[in-house]
Amino acid sequence: MNDVLVARTGITKRGHPVSVNRPPDEDLGRHIARLFITIVDQPEDGVIEDFIVSETGFIRILLTGEWQALEGGEWRDYAGPILFGAQSRPFRCRVRGPFAMCGFAILPGAWRSLTGIDHRDLADRVRRLVGPVGDRLDQAGADPWSHGPTFAALNAAVRDWIRLGSGEVDAVAERFDRRIHVDPTRSVADLAREIAVTPRTLDRRVQASFGMSPKMVLRRARFLDMAATVRGLAVPDEEMLAALRFYDQSHQVREFRHFTGMTPGAFQRASTPLFNLALESRQRRKFELAGQADERIPWLA
Repeated sequence: MNDVLVARTGITKRGHPVSVNRPPDEDLGRHIARLFITIVDQPEDGVIEDFIVSETGFIRILLTGEWQALEGGEWRDYAGPILFGAQSRPFRCRVRGPFAMCGFAILPGAWRSLTGIDHRDLADRVRRLVGPVGDRLDQAGADPWSHGPTFAALNAAVRDWIRLGSGEVDAVAERFDRRIHVDPTRSVADLAREIAVTPRTLDRRVQASFGMSPKMVLRRARFLDMAATVRGLAVPDEEMLAALRFYDQSHQVREFRHFTGMTPGAFQRASTPLFNLALESRQRRKFELAGQADERIPWLA
């Protein structure tokens, strides 16, 4: 961990900063996943340069700190409500000075009805949210230090956003999303049979909702499960550990290089606070989907 970081929204037992995050209101549960607030202090001239790998789209309302994302080989400034597509590779970003942000994950099944775009058009990219939706979200995140009112305002802003579109949820994408969190080692053909669609239909619906192929979605989920184990953000039993093992060491190295740009050993030693924040929020959702929502989160200090 970077010793100059002071997390105002919690830490893990290993000292990694985390967000305050919670599920959305029940009526929004098919559209968005975890809502979060993150507040971290560091020196005014301190810089965190890191990456993120998220399996859903995100709204991140960047409130304080000087944020930049690496796009096309150039660092570009971002602030306010930003729509992030899901990532198939490390998305480089950095922030200077103390920072605060809030937002939520957009569930794949609701991506099209909320954003109005094919997820492939924003995968591994970001876009500023402007207009009424952006203004509403900017207002919702105005005071992240007041957690309860901020979460209530974010829930209300999402309801308004849903009303602007059809509100429809792609049931195929929704079922696929739930199944990959239970077991990402299954084959695409097996999942298509269980969801009762052809592999071709599954591929088309997943690409539009997740931004990439079903095979890549499963591959990324498998990597994120292993990364969570490395970071102490999971409590896998022996059966789960066996399922997470890669075919061989070279396969593991290839996957870590693809998703982090590092070997497994280098990743284990590296400080990745921005990656960890998104990963920990994902793990909270997995914990909830496993029916353990009422239990204490085991990795929190």
